[in-house]
Amino acid sequence: MADLGLKEIIGIVLALSFLVLGVSIIRTTMLKGEDIVNLEIDVRARENVERILSTRLDDDTFVVSQSSFKLKRGKDSSFLIGIKNDDSAESELSITIVESGGDVQAKDIFVYKEEPMILKPASKEFLIGKIMIPDDMPDGSYIFDVNLMKGDERLKSKQIVVKVG
Repeated sequence: MADLGLKEIIGIVLALSFLVLGVSIIRTTMLKGEDIVNLEIDVRARENVERILSTRLDDDTFVVSQSSFKLKRGKDSSFLIGIKNDDSAESELSITIVESGGDVQAKDIFVYKEEPMILKPASKEFLIGKIMIPDDMPDGSYIFDVNLMKGDERLKSKQIVVKVG
């Protein structure tokens, strides 16, 4: 071992460096590929849910993809809200989510587009909502009202039950 010259030691160090670099590149590429696959699955799942909700919007003006969630603290889940403008004119519609009772405020766990949207007659719109359960949220069942609003007037309402624990 003592007979190794400076050139051999430099060669070994370079070879190990290239090996580590190669493994790192392969690992990064594989992780990106996994993210792309997961994203593609999410996009396909969303398209399928939108197609189902679109069919349900033929009979209704307001639908929610899921009305019951069971989540652990620190976890989250997404859902879709479908809206159809039944008016013969453009309408400015919005969504509000409020708690039906209890200590947990909807604004603390729901993320969604709160700004009003202008919908053309007979058009449909799909919004993504997200429920994020804080680490300190007590176990229990919580009921929230998802409201379709036109100005200050509530047009329709759906309930979402969130079970934590």
